Formats: sequence, C-alpha cells, structure tokens
Amino acid sequence: MSDYSVFQIYSKPKTSSFKVFEKKPLTTLIAGGIINPFGPTLTAIVIPGKLTKGEEKIITSVVLNPFSQQVKEIGKVEFRKKWRPLNDLTPFYLKEFLCCPTLLIASDLFGETESVKLFSRFLQSFDDGYQVLEKVRKYPCNPWDRVESDMKDMESIIRSSLQNRSSSKGTNKRQLSENESNELASELLKPAVVLEELKAFEYAWNGSIDFQGGNSNKLNPMPWKDFVKFFFSLTDSTVLPSYFDSPKKYGLTL
Repeated sequence: MSDYSVFQIYSKPKTSSFKVFEKKPLTTLIAGGIINPFGPTLTAIVIPGKLTKGEEKIITSVVLNPFSQQVKEIGKVEFRKKWRPLNDLTPFYLKEFLCCPTLLIASDLFGETESVKLFSRFLQSFDDGYQVLEKVRKYPCNPWDRVESDMKDMESIIRSSLQNRSSSKGTNKRQLSENESNELASELLKPAVVLEELKAFEYAWNGSIDFQGGNSNKLNPMPWKDFVKFFFSLTDSTVLPSYFDSPKKYGLTL
C-alpha cells in the first residue's frame, strides 16, 4: 500500500449542516473571501476534526454569505504518512470557488513558503485572476479604493449595455501565469494586507445588509456576530497575524 494519502471527490455533493463546527478542532485546508459590496462571500474547504494518520475523514465545503449559507460534504480522504497538497486539493477548489478571492486565509498545516506555492497554484485557476492582479497592483493594501473602482466599472458596463454600446471594461480577463500568480499570492498573504481585506470584508458584510433595507428581513441575513462565531472556528487551524488576538485595537469587531 502506498504511503500517500488518497483523496476522493464526490460526483455529487451531500448536504450537511453547521453541526460540523461542533467537531473540534476544525481543520481548514484552504479558505478565501470575495469582497463584493452586494454580498461578500467566504468559502472554505475543511475537515471536521483533526487529521490523523490511518483515518478516513470527510472533506466539507463551507460557504458563508450574508444572504446564503451552505455546508456540504464534497469528498473524503484516507490520510496516510504523506500527501501532495498542490495536487490533492486542486479538484476540490476548482469545484467550490467561482471567482478569484482577495482575502486569503492560510492553513497552519503549511509553512510560509508552502502557503505561497499552494495559493499561487490556486489563483492560477481563475479566469478573472489577471483582472484582480491589476487591481491589487493599482491599489496595494487598499481594498477600499479597489472595490470603489470595481463599482464604477460595473456602472460603466451597465450604462453601455443600456445604450447598446460596447464597453472596453472587463476585457482584461484571463488566467494568471505562474509568475503573476506567485506575485498575487505573496502580496495577498502579507499580514497587513490580510488585515485590510478582512476589515473591508466586515464593512461589505454589514453594508450589503443595510443596502437591502426593508428587504433584509425577508432575506433573513446572517448577522456579522453570527458569522464571526463560524469564522473563528474556521480559523482555529489557520495562520492569522498576531493582531487578531486584539481585533478592536485594529478596527475589527471580531
């Protein structure tokens, strides 16, 4: 029998529940967030419980959005002496992540160099990867102006569409090269950048609920304080900067 772990992805996911958060510790394999002002979304691929050699574990996808939350079993792993994260995790994130995230949360299963390699491969899979890189280059450590720019681009596309005119906005969509994805991963994993992205994620979460106004009650949104409970369960097994020990000092309400 091979020493390498065996990962299997289900052809059809199985509906699960938030009871997976009761299985401590929750082992996060990879996690990322999209800062969309109309509904920011955090997606994480996790294993309920601890990775233990010789045991079979369920692999679970968790998606948290103010207006929609989903937990489902997407595969399983028979964990052995060795594993190859760059190859083993690829089928799972290709299926679960739809757009290129800017909030990257690294698992404590990997060192700094390994995390950059893993996220570099991960970021290469998105069709909008280069578009995100360009925005991050233009607004380094500044998700606030980046998102504002995204909103203006969206408004321009909508106006052009309504006027039956073509728009040049958004034509730079393509996947990242290896060097480009390494650049983007290295930038987004910097502690100061993670902090700003998380602050912007919180602002977008609350802002998207406020934006709905009277409709928000019908949509039954998840309050930020409830998100935080799940977030901390997800990040117990991640590498987060030390300032998360004192979030209010840094402008967070975690």
